[in-house]
Amino acid sequence: MTRRFEPLADFSLTEEDLKLSKHVNVGWGKKETQFKGKRAAALRDPTMPERVDEGVLSSADTKDTKLSWRGDGQYVALSTVQDGKRRIIRIFSRSGELDGVSEPVDGMEGALSWRPSGNIIASVKRTGSDLEVIFFERNGLRHGEFPVRVPRTGSQPAVIYDLEWNMDSTVLAVCLEDRVQLWTTMNYHWYLKSEIFCKSFPGPSLNSPPPRVKWHPERALQLSMATFGRVITELDFAWFIHRGATSPPFDLGIVAVIDGSNLKLTPFRYANMPPPMSLCEITLDSNVIDVAVSPASDILAALTAGGVDLINWDIPHLKRKAPTQVQKFAIKLEAHLNYRQICFFGPDKVALLRGAGAIEIYQRTEGFWGKFGEIEDSQLVAGVSSITLSSDGSSLLCESVSGEVVVFDETLVSLDRQNHPQACLIYDQYDVAEQKRKIFALGPSGRLFYNGKPLLNGCTSFVLTHQHLIITTIQNFLKFISLRDNADDFQIPPDDAAGNELCRAIERGGKLVTVIPSTFAVVLQMPRGNLETIYPRALVLAGIRECIDSKDYKAAFSYCRTHRVDFNLLHDHNAEQFMNSIDLFLDQIDSVQYIDLFLSQLRDEDVSKSMYDWRIYDPTKGEKPHSLAEIAKKTNKICDAMLEGIQRRNSPSIQNLVTCYVSKRPADLDSGLLMISEMKRNGSDDADLAIEHICFLADVNLLYDHSLGIYDLELALLIAQQSQKDPREYLPFLQSIRDMESLRQKFFIDDFLGRHKKAANSLHEMGDLGFVELLEYTVKHELYRHVTSLVQYDDEKRRIIVKSHAEYLMTSSSYKEAGISFEYLNCWERALDAYQKCGLWQEALYAASRIPLSNEEITELSGILADALTEGRDFKNAATLFLDYRNDVREAVSCYCRGSFFQDAMRVIALKQSFDLLEEVVDPGLIEAFNTTSELIADFIAQIKSQTSRIKVLREKKENDPVAFYGASGETDAPDNVSVAGTDLSTAAGSTFTRYTDKTPGSIATNATRKTSKNRRREERKKARGKKGSVYEEEYLVNSIGRLISRVNETQEESHRTMEGLIRRGMRERAESIQVGMQSVLAALEIARKDVFDTAPEMLTNIAPPNEEELEDGAETKMIKPPDFSTIKPFQGLSIL
Repeated sequence: MTRRFEPLADFSLTEEDLKLSKHVNVGWGKKETQFKGKRAAALRDPTMPERVDEGVLSSADTKDTKLSWRGDGQYVALSTVQDGKRRIIRIFSRSGELDGVSEPVDGMEGALSWRPSGNIIASVKRTGSDLEVIFFERNGLRHGEFPVRVPRTGSQPAVIYDLEWNMDSTVLAVCLEDRVQLWTTMNYHWYLKSEIFCKSFPGPSLNSPPPRVKWHPERALQLSMATFGRVITELDFAWFIHRGATSPPFDLGIVAVIDGSNLKLTPFRYANMPPPMSLCEITLDSNVIDVAVSPASDILAALTAGGVDLINWDIPHLKRKAPTQVQKFAIKLEAHLNYRQICFFGPDKVALLRGAGAIEIYQRTEGFWGKFGEIEDSQLVAGVSSITLSSDGSSLLCESVSGEVVVFDETLVSLDRQNHPQACLIYDQYDVAEQKRKIFALGPSGRLFYNGKPLLNGCTSFVLTHQHLIITTIQNFLKFISLRDNADDFQIPPDDAAGNELCRAIERGGKLVTVIPSTFAVVLQMPRGNLETIYPRALVLAGIRECIDSKDYKAAFSYCRTHRVDFNLLHDHNAEQFMNSIDLFLDQIDSVQYIDLFLSQLRDEDVSKSMYDWRIYDPTKGEKPHSLAEIAKKTNKICDAMLEGIQRRNSPSIQNLVTCYVSKRPADLDSGLLMISEMKRNGSDDADLAIEHICFLADVNLLYDHSLGIYDLELALLIAQQSQKDPREYLPFLQSIRDMESLRQKFFIDDFLGRHKKAANSLHEMGDLGFVELLEYTVKHELYRHVTSLVQYDDEKRRIIVKSHAEYLMTSSSYKEAGISFEYLNCWERALDAYQKCGLWQEALYAASRIPLSNEEITELSGILADALTEGRDFKNAATLFLDYRNDVREAVSCYCRGSFFQDAMRVIALKQSFDLLEEVVDPGLIEAFNTTSELIADFIAQIKSQTSRIKVLREKKENDPVAFYGASGETDAPDNVSVAGTDLSTAAGSTFTRYTDKTPGSIATNATRKTSKNRRREERKKARGKKGSVYEEEYLVNSIGRLISRVNETQEESHRTMEGLIRRGMRERAESIQVGMQSVLAALEIARKDVFDTAPEMLTNIAPPNEEELEDGAETKMIKPPDFSTIKPFQGLSIL
């Protein structure tokens, strides 16, 4: 584009252009080419038209030339009359090349408009006095049509002067002589949505030219209309759904659709009719301008050019069979006054918006409608955009073009004013408790406002119910915002449809039509026009919670069953109320099968906090949802309460009682079987039914064992008959038990079932005759403690059992317990043996003195015990034995010195006045302890230096050449998608994984076989060795530093005692050497912590996440954690050094 228009192409329009068309006329439709034989209609090809147009020119054609560009400017359509015979449409490309020519159409006229989306070209066809808007594809082929509804006025035929699409291709404006019609399409049906009469606008009316229209290039629904050549009027339209009440009890889902003079009505609560169909269609005398549904959903008011028609439709009582009664022109209006909107204003008033500045109120009195009043201009902001009835039905919301909302009461007094940035779609909800009105407004840009303040962006549609604000978003989510929250802090669900009842994904472009909270239904309309009815979890659960709060358990149970909601919610939502309403619950459900269904699904989990938690958690505030909220013994408490409630009823259900016992955790099968056994003894007819039911609910083999466990052989036989057991096996078995005496029966059954304690009880009840068998049974099944309690009042039997238990403890190496038991029985020799084996020297010497042993034997025993303590490095106790029992001062002092207890050694020397031992024993012991400690300190320092330096080297290698570090052989220049480490540290060299798949090539090829326990043990041995150069080396070195810290802590106390002894014996230089050495060790550890461990992140021992097989074997990804330097004890040196 330049300052001057330069021609791109010059093209002559000739008849030769028609040859470009690929449409071939083979004569179909001519009389001589038609088959007129028998049954010709049935044999006709349905894909071929009955006749083919030849392009006959319309008699009303003005022979004008029309031009229309496609939305993207790549093609242009030109409509002309060729040689005065035929009107054709030529399609040119941007470069001027002829791309296509329309097929011949009889009666086609000059109006032309290419849809901005580019799929069809609109034109006009006349057939007699009828007009049609026809469509062509870019190649010139026909693509549908619809008839234009124009009433005949006079002898002159109607003429369509122009067609005009809006910018988003949703509305087609058809310009006639005295009006402009706006058409939309859904599901291949064209709706006449609005008809604008020119006489509604000022200007001359005689011999005036037809109107001209132009859509705004950016605002999709703003239309500029020029009338009578001198007046241009701008009209702003908005999409609005005429729906009924959306809060109970009148939430019938009524939706009215305007289609010219046809009004299509559908109550979605009783009928789900896809457009363009409807449950009820009413044809009025003139086109409908607006329609309103009464608050009770039983009357509709249709605003037409001539007045208001009232439609009585008793849907609330007669449902879908309700007939319609139309009262035409209940309110007569003057057509030229331009009435635009209507809404109910309470049960017996309607409000009419006239033009942009007047609102008239009409009231019904004794069956007749009269004018009640008018809201004056002084009360309104100039330019009223819309009027809406409030949710409580007692107020009128008026919105101006600028976005100001004024609320009027029934006396037409202004109650409230709110401001929005622009005109919006508004709905309100009045909170009676807070005496506050909540006004929600949706702007054209998708911004949703609450009481004039922005609430959220990206909203495409919204509906209000008594509990929720329901919205759809541009991200294609359906969200539910609870209105129970604080009005100033609404909790908006995040865009997470998984596991969140307040948000769910919907089809792209779906918008809300209506919502029916009573049936939990939400009706959505998709872009192509079809309807989808869904039952969101948010509405279902809100309804169930509301029923539970009102104690309507029957409805709540029905909803749970219909919508597959966990029955635990009936209890968990209000547990205390449920437990107090068991009788009410049973009375309302009153179905054996339904009660069984409820009981069978009980579990110890609070589903109101886990599965059905409606609260929204903010992770930034540390809030986390409940993963599993357990309630201890919840199932058993409910089952016990249900048992009591059922038993209180006049005719308790045996089936429900059985289910209560089986539903407990664990199942109380014994109680259930005892109940059945009692029924059998009483001759109840329901016993067989109870047996069948309990066998259906529980494992019949387990029931057979439990029936034996209650010692009811007859019941066991009946249950065995319900199982797959072989009668040749269980019949002789039961008969053999029947032949036994009572106690022997119980013992045999309990032993057979593995109930050894009960079997021992039966043997004990046999008295002295069964004691020998009881003793053998006790030894066989290790029932010592239980049997001891049985015979606690029989001293002789108790001592026999205790002795047997003590002998068993000796065989199981529990020497201490055995020794105590033998001491209890005064078996001092066996007690001495037990104490001596477990190293309890004090108890052993006491037992030896009680045997009694001679002094020589005790001295010998003390020597044996002292040697054992010395071997166990318990030098202090060994010294005590040498000193107290053997009076061997030298050995006692020697033991003290070997344990670095030099203070105790010097105390004994002073006590015994054996000072010669200082030089003979103590000084050599000090020198030996000094040498040992010095060597240990040197080893500590060397280990710290060598291992920390090696860790640094390994980490540098891993960072510089990770592939070589992890043992990958072959290529040194690895591609980018090859990993830096093996997925498994036990994998041989060469196994690498990709960074993008986290899978090893070997695992993929071999299907990743599970690790065996042998392989795991082999891997643990490799880790323990920490072979140099292996991938385990770093972990081994880090763990070694941790073990060194523990050794340093253990050495400090002994080193401190050695330093004190060295100072006392005049060896100051040696003491200073130990103190300096220990301080050097601690300093080396501090340097290692700062240089090696504080500067490096935690390293993985298993770089890749474990696969499923490894997870099943208990494998997990571990971190190489640095040693815990905080456990290092500060060294308490001597201040004199």
